[in-house]
Amino acid sequence: MEKPDRQYSECNANAASQENKSQTELEAIKSPNLDTKDSTNHSPDCYAKKNPAENPGVLTRVIKGTKLTDVIMAIATVIIAVATGIYTHYAGKQWEVMTGQLGQMKSSSIQTDNLITETKNLAEHAGKQADNAATLASVAKDQVRQLETLVDAANKQNGAMNRQLAIMQKQLEVTDRPWIGVDVSIKDKIMFSDWNEARGINVTLSFSLKNYGASPARNITIVSQIRPHPGNTRARELDEPQDKMCAEARIRATERPISGVTTFPNDTKIEELGVGISGGGIYKTDEKILFSVLGCVDYTYANEQHGHTAFRMLLGGQPERGQWAGLPFRIGNDSAYTKRWENFPVQVGTTDSFMFQADPNGGNYAE
Repeated sequence: MEKPDRQYSECNANAASQENKSQTELEAIKSPNLDTKDSTNHSPDCYAKKNPAENPGVLTRVIKGTKLTDVIMAIATVIIAVATGIYTHYAGKQWEVMTGQLGQMKSSSIQTDNLITETKNLAEHAGKQADNAATLASVAKDQVRQLETLVDAANKQNGAMNRQLAIMQKQLEVTDRPWIGVDVSIKDKIMFSDWNEARGINVTLSFSLKNYGASPARNITIVSQIRPHPGNTRARELDEPQDKMCAEARIRATERPISGVTTFPNDTKIEELGVGISGGGIYKTDEKILFSVLGCVDYTYANEQHGHTAFRMLLGGQPERGQWAGLPFRIGNDSAYTKRWENFPVQVGTTDSFMFQADPNGGNYAE
């Protein structure tokens, strides 16, 4: 039994040499359950060598000798430390990312500032261009006004030139164009007729056409008619039918450009034309009728220009009490005319007693 005691002594000696260790380790080594003869502190290793089966180890003894709250606090501290490390690691990474993003934001801010500066410069340039455009527009507007003034002046000058040209043309026409004078007369006896109770009058007219102008008059065309005179107070009623005859003469001359005669300056041509009227209330009674013989002579000259001379004559019987009188209807008083028409169911008569003169109320003019 001495051998174990020696081991205990050695252990006690070692234990005495470790008294300077921390109080925490000494408390861990102590155990009230050790079955020894001596209550002296023993080294765990020595005790283990002595009785290995009854010595569970230092960690086990520490855990068994430590309170539960201390264990939980230790574990929590470890977890917090680990979490803090992990957080610190990822925070550092996040900081790096944020630092990079901040750099990008700074770079974007610089680019934005540059873009703003460029935009401002463009806006200033556009403003200058707008000012230049406004200036150019103002100049163009002034030029337009000046041009309008020039155009207006040119139009006035052109109008004056046209008027002057028209005057010169008129003067040229007056001096160089033909002017046809018309002298109308009755060639033969005036014939009256009664055909199927329709009475009428027929007159053969002779036209003396003299050219008083300085150039030839071509294609002379005559349109004429005879109708009852409406009376001096209504003489203007003859203007419209005479105008229509002048228009008709021009139409005929245009449609037949070479059918009429030509008169040269100072030349005279004689043309004959018969006119008549019957029915329509002519000589329904024995009342005398005053007639109007009217018409128009159209002619062509130069570059297909037209001139015309209008005529209007009064045809009546011998004056009565110093005034014009109408023609009475006569039938069967001329055997020569009667024989001429004996093969026709018509009765005729003539008269060579009449008045034939220009109408003082107008209708005789040249254009």
